[in-house]
Amino acid sequence: MRRGLLLSLYTRALMKWRRLLYDALIVPSAHTRVFDATFQLDVYEVFHTHPITRWAHLVCTPIVNISLLAAATVLPHGAPLAALIALSLYCLVQGWGALLMIPVLAVSVGFAYPLAAFLGGSVPTAFAIAYAAAFAQTLSHGFEPVPPPWSGSYRFITLKEFLFRTPPLKLAGLVFASALIFPVLEFWASPRIWPVQIVHLMMRAGMRPALARRTRRRVLEILSDARKGWALPPI
Repeated sequence: MRRGLLLSLYTRALMKWRRLLYDALIVPSAHTRVFDATFQLDVYEVFHTHPITRWAHLVCTPIVNISLLAAATVLPHGAPLAALIALSLYCLVQGWGALLMIPVLAVSVGFAYPLAAFLGGSVPTAFAIAYAAAFAQTLSHGFEPVPPPWSGSYRFITLKEFLFRTPPLKLAGLVFASALIFPVLEFWASPRIWPVQIVHLMMRAGMRPALARRTRRRVLEILSDARKGWALPPI
């Protein structure tokens, strides 16, 4: 009986920690399945449905990444080497289509050196600029539907619905996460989602229509029930 009680307490504690993990990371697998190009595209499209959110990321992601390249200039050939490593990883995930990132990375390296000179080679300042842009990206998600598990269900809900049905303590938790945790996730995600944004723009421009149709279907499915896209704890 005592063993059963300990097992029950352990299971409850494990479920609470798992729930906290999902509250903090929203989609933990988005930060581990980094070599799954299709999954990364699905997650990006689901969480960037509003024009303001999309534009904020299209503007701020380059700011984050160019600032990081500027920080890398303190090392010999740091920025070009970082860009080359990034391109290699992009090709590993996205295939040869990631070669479209070559001009993007080349221009970014070109901007990184003047930025580093303007900042006096200050790495902390470069990181501060990158973090500020990541924070702006976080704020832009306020225009998006609220995802599970914060929504209190397996579907995405409107912000208005969330505010009316959520206890004050949980609202405070979301404010805390938005200020301290989510910007870090945006910061970490910015380098790896860059080629995903290129695919996003291509689909918006009418290119890759089959992929665009498939992605639109997946977005609607996941918005109605996020379990169709990734694992979730019991809600």
